[in-house]
Amino acid sequence: MYYSYENVVHTDSIDDSITREAIDGMIQNFGRIPCQLFTEPHPQRQTSEQAVFQIDIQGCPLNIFHNLRHIKVYFVEIISTNDEVLNPIIFISIPKNQIRSFIQQGTPDTLITINTNGVVGNNGWCSYNKSSDNLFTFERDITLQLEKNRLTTIVPFSSSINITSRLFALSHDGKFIFSGGHWDWSLCIYSLTKSKTISSIIHHTDIITCLSLDSTGYILVTGSRDTTCVI
Repeated sequence: MYYSYENVVHTDSIDDSITREAIDGMIQNFGRIPCQLFTEPHPQRQTSEQAVFQIDIQGCPLNIFHNLRHIKVYFVEIISTNDEVLNPIIFISIPKNQIRSFIQQGTPDTLITINTNGVVGNNGWCSYNKSSDNLFTFERDITLQLEKNRLTTIVPFSSSINITSRLFALSHDGKFIFSGGHWDWSLCIYSLTKSKTISSIIHHTDIITCLSLDSTGYILVTGSRDTTCVI
């Protein structure tokens, strides 16, 4: 492979006829020799560990599919497998701002789960625990063990829509769940402290198909099948 830049190679000064013929052929085939834009050598390529560290300090989210070799899978049972019908979990969220008293310091974080039937789990989660073989602690919501004690979002979902994580949002303080996809076109607000739906708001003329909270936790946007959005 031959390459050159403008004013770098002088064909008249090349004694090797084969090399000179190759450079002349390159000029004839590809036209004018380009100018050299960079004079310094290319920096050394980062290792995968250095690249991950650089992305982390920049605050960019990591793509787990780029690091599958370093991922270990753990199984945690949230709802007993003895249930006749298993409804998969489609929403998992950890509140961003978990306010604790001095006595509560060191206790697990709250981890909220919702399945396709709208069953809400208020679980405990600690992402790193040296004393555990799994390096994490998971405390299952005791209300999930018995069907009669399970907490559900009261307003039924529409049968014409797939229940996905896009229909739910968790407030940053972990006290409220916002849900869409209900048959009456409403936005429901479920209180985790009171274990019930405290408000049902209708501003669309069709089913809400997606909703999201902004990074501050103060602005909620809902999108509907009627092609409108409400802020």
